[in-house]
Amino acid sequence: MSKGTPISQALASFPKLYYYVPPLPTKLTIAGETILVKAPRDATLWLLEVLAQDEKKKYCLQGQLLDLIRRCYPGMTAPAFSRLTNAMKADGLLTKSEDGGDTRQNRLALTRKGRTVLNAIKAHRRKNVVAFLFKGLESDEQQKLARNLVEIANRFWPKIKDAIHHT
Repeated sequence: MSKGTPISQALASFPKLYYYVPPLPTKLTIAGETILVKAPRDATLWLLEVLAQDEKKKYCLQGQLLDLIRRCYPGMTAPAFSRLTNAMKADGLLTKSEDGGDTRQNRLALTRKGRTVLNAIKAHRRKNVVAFLFKGLESDEQQKLARNLVEIANRFWPKIKDAIHHT
């Protein structure tokens, strides 16, 4: 769990409640380059990071990420997800490598550029989440809401993670 204020902890937990956040624009300008971040690219980057961190690795398995993405985008097929990750690889956002010689399963990892784009997505989300959820609340109310969001995420995420590991 993130150190810091309850608000910081809640915002760090938000990938686990991703679809509750107001949407991103379809493009962000990062270091003078316009980057396509429309859904489900944004969720793919963020949830790739979440799965890798949960496994204490620098990568996640493509099939597990697909299972998680399908919870947000139920129509996502394996071929469509493969095309998406190939396009993101071509854009320099992630790497793909075989998992121990298994050609059916790939390891996905963020590149430096992918991490930079994800950080820009997080900054944009942070601004919107604070405006969406915390604006107009007194400090003690913000702290209470933030603690409750962390609690929700901590209760919800293990069930989702367990489900993707058993599909």
